[in-house]
Amino acid sequence: MSVVPGGFGMSAVEFGEVINSNLSIKGEIHFPVDSDLATDAAFSSILNNSTGGTSCRICHNNEVNQGGDAYASRMVAPDPFEIVSKEDVMKQAESCSPETDWFRCEMLRVILSKPDLKEEGWPF
Repeated sequence: MSVVPGGFGMSAVEFGEVINSNLSIKGEIHFPVDSDLATDAAFSSILNNSTGGTSCRICHNNEVNQGGDAYASRMVAPDPFEIVSKEDVMKQAESCSPETDWFRCEMLRVILSKPDLKEEGWPF
């Protein structure tokens, strides 16, 4: 599961279910969620009917239909120079100003509210 507290993509949560060592099924839900979601909402939101696949294929190649609207594609390892440590996220949350950036501050607070939060290495 991936979220970003600001910039491009901040209005969505992305999901990936690992199905083998290099493929995962992708999905995405856009915020705000203010009503019940359809069971296929995470898949239908990324469908690109003109290409017969998903918008994820821009970055994740080798896309394969898994049945219905679900597609699996290659996982992309995180850039080691872009990884942010839990300690750095905690520092960002401490210095966050809700008056000027409420959404980002709230996202960081929620992420850090999990007592069992831990950093994971790649591959996981």
